[in-house]
Amino acid sequence: MNRIIFGRFDGQNMTGDDGKTYLVRPNYASKSRLVVGDELKLCIEDDGNFVYKQLAPVTRRRMIGIVTKEYTVAADNKIYKVLPAMLTYFKTQPGDEAVILTPEFEETQWAALDNIIKK
Repeated sequence: MNRIIFGRFDGQNMTGDDGKTYLVRPNYASKSRLVVGDELKLCIEDDGNFVYKQLAPVTRRRMIGIVTKEYTVAADNKIYKVLPAMLTYFKTQPGDEAVILTPEFEETQWAALDNIIKK
């Protein structure tokens, strides 16, 4: 019998309403452009497969920043961590301009990469 768990994305993982942390595959987080605070549903299938669904995205703030060498983006006088999978998916280079998404009403160290403006 499948198990259903609800939770919130923390920038890398989902913190479930059961208090446990569940790994969110970086390629899913990248493709879905998950932002800290997004509400997720996790279905753990009988065979152990994890299937996530984004239920309620938080209100997002969009900013333009610069990709750094450390898998981060500098924007709005702050450094944001970005999943390396997001940067490699877009084939970014240090110095590229990056359009990032963060929660509008919550301070966070994490951002989702929305797009890249190549030099």
